[in-house]
Amino acid sequence: MYSFRIQITLDIPEAFAAQIVAADKDPVREALEVLAVEGYRTRQLTESQVRCMLGFIMCMQVHELLAAHDVCLTTPLPTSRPMPKPPGTCERFALSVATVETPP
Repeated sequence: MYSFRIQITLDIPEAFAAQIVAADKDPVREALEVLAVEGYRTRQLTESQVRCMLGFIMCMQVHELLAAHDVCLTTPLPTSRPMPKPPGTCERFALSVATVETPP
């Protein structure tokens, strides 16, 4: 799939995690989907990037996920920064992650 991957570890109190993720859901998958949906909603990720990030085969799977999170499909807007070209494969996908330090 991708030539570069990052791993993110979330440390959430169990009581909060139980409120965020249903008992029958995979918390790792839920967190990844929320990250992808938010990336799309804020136009940091394209529909194609969301599809690749989540391992979806068809764009309809992305559409269903976005609808489940009340996010409308968007059309690309002209931006001051160049948007990535739609990749022929998912191997060109790159995601920048900012590190946020929390006080002890």
